[in-house]
Parts: sequence; structure tokens; C-alpha cells
Amino acid sequence: MSSACTCYLIHTHQNPTQVLRLVAAIVRLSTSCYVIVSHDAKGAHLPIEQLESLGPVHVQTVKGGRGSFAHIQAYLTAVRWLQNKRISFDWLINMSGQDYPLSPLADLESRLARSGVDGFIEHFAVFSPNSPWGLYVGKKRYLYHYVRFDRLDRAVKPVLTCAMPINRCQPLVRIETQLGMQIGVRARSPFGPGWECYGGSAWSALSASCVAYIEEYSRTHVSLVDYFRRTLSPDESLFQTVLVNSGLFRLDNQSLHFTDFSTGRHSGRPRVLTRADLVTILASGKAFARKFDATSDAAVLDELDVSLGLRSSP
Repeated sequence: MSSACTCYLIHTHQNPTQVLRLVAAIVRLSTSCYVIVSHDAKGAHLPIEQLESLGPVHVQTVKGGRGSFAHIQAYLTAVRWLQNKRISFDWLINMSGQDYPLSPLADLESRLARSGVDGFIEHFAVFSPNSPWGLYVGKKRYLYHYVRFDRLDRAVKPVLTCAMPINRCQPLVRIETQLGMQIGVRARSPFGPGWECYGGSAWSALSASCVAYIEEYSRTHVSLVDYFRRTLSPDESLFQTVLVNSGLFRLDNQSLHFTDFSTGRHSGRPRVLTRADLVTILASGKAFARKFDATSDAAVLDELDVSLGLRSSP
């Protein structure tokens, strides 16, 4: 592909029919796009040939893992594939298989081209008293190195869960159960004056210059990448930390995604959106919303298709 396009990187692990629907919508709504579906090898079977027949679509199979380094590794794998194939893009939009566009993507792509910024990515100082996560969560995530125990015997899990109060009693060890059974030990961090830890949503839209900088930085600063590899939810901090500390880019401090954490902030999972949320979703001014589950409410996606001109009114 010689001319530049907008790249949509979609992380998936379930609901293959919904993934097909999302990819088909992107291909139809975009002026010029390339879609990469990054699918968890342990997830539901994905009809790769059917997906790739929809247009400029590539499916990569990766190792998944919520809250682990897998999301970042999948991102870097996709970027390097684009580079190797010499596919030129202006912007890379990071999204999940449970997203859906709220307005014609041609409008979004025009907005990105005219934005005058290098990226739309939520970012804030993680260890600031004003951090929306709170100091305890920020420190738990990025000042400790964790070992996962995915195959821990069921008899041991309740013991570790009961032992979690020790997290509040001492600063050296942390027990984590929200993102799988993990034990963390206080690490020697790279953060300090002049080089802060930043965090925010993993769902971003970054210009080609930002993406190239992140890819090169990940190859030339292996120690930092290895540090984040063993933290919790590195996908919500590594890119922000690298880009903001560089001082090289104009970053709009917002996500292009509408999400509702009113019932799931403690678990890190946004509420599943339904037809009852349509008015709020469409009034948000955001380009995408998440998350949707077509197995429980496909009508909301049908209504969005109508508003997008993808189908006639039911």
C-alpha cells in the first residue's frame, strides 16, 4: 500500500461474529484504512480467511493476558509487521474487539489530519496526589515486580486472598488477585525528578511519528521495557511515560473512546453498554464507545449501524 492510511489495531479474544461486524464496519466507514486484528491464541476461534477477505485486513495471533505485557507486545508486533510490509500510515488507533464507531470514520480521519497534534492519549502523573487512580493503586502497579501463578492450586488461592491485608501493613510485598494470582516485590524504579511515571487509558490514537518513536525506544531502552514487563497493567503506562517524558510531541490529553466505569471502576472493567445508553453515547462526541456485547444486546449495534448509514432503519 503506497499511500498513507489510518491503521486500526483491534485486540480480540472472544465473540468472533462481533469482531467480523466491527471490522466490516471499519472497512466500509473509512476513507483509507488498514485493519490489524491481534487475536489471543487461547481465545475463541476466529475465521481468519473471512476477515482478511473483507479488505485491507491482517490477522495476527498473539499470546494474550489481561493486565500483562501481552497488550504492548501485540502492539509492537503489529507495528513491526507494518514496517516490514512497508505499509505507510498516518495514525494508528488502538482499540478492542468490543468497541464500535459512533460516527463515520471518514470524519474522524479528517479530524485527525487537521488536529495539529501528534496523539490523542490520556495521561496523568501516576504518583501525583491528583491521580484519578489514587496513590495506592499507582504504587502497587508500577513500583513492584510481579510473578504470576496462573496454575496455582485452588486450595492455595483462598489462602493468598486472605493474606491480602498484609499489603497495607508493609511496603515490600504485594499480593494481587484482580488480574490473576500474583505476588509482587518492591523494585528499584527508573522514576524520579525529571522522569515521571505517567498513566492513562490504553486506548489511544497516535500519529506515525509517535508510533515510530515508541517502537525505536522499545528497542534501544531494553531495561525500561523489561522493568514495565513485570508490572501490573503496563499498557496503561509505558507509552504515556515514554511519550510525555520525551517532550517531543503535542499530545491531546483525552481518549477518543466513550466508556462508563460507574459500576466497574474497582475491577478495571467498563460497564457493558446497551440500547438504553444510545442517547448518552451519541451525545458524547467521542469517535468510539466500549464495551458492547452482541450476545446480550445486539440491538444497540443495529441502532448504531442505522445512525452510521450502514443499514436502513429496522
